[in-house]
Amino acid sequence: MTGQRMAPMSRRRLLAMIGIAAGSSAMYQAMTTMGLAAESTYNGPIRLKGDPRGASVLILGRGLLASSRRSSCTGSATRCRF
Repeated sequence: MTGQRMAPMSRRRLLAMIGIAAGSSAMYQAMTTMGLAAESTYNGPIRLKGDPRGASVLILGRGLLASSRRSSCTGSATRCRF
């Protein structure tokens, strides 16, 4: 193994390895420590521009969340598929 160089490790690869070895909470804690998962300081209104005509939404799943989304989609102009 002498003379071989290892490629530098990227942050993404390091975080993936932490997530695989220790789980998502350890990965999130590492991201917070590295300054990659900070809380947003934005206080302004959220502006979603545009109302795409003919847009459709596909909701996968059969659980409680999918059922609640089904009831909220029935009155909207967006076409929902389940």
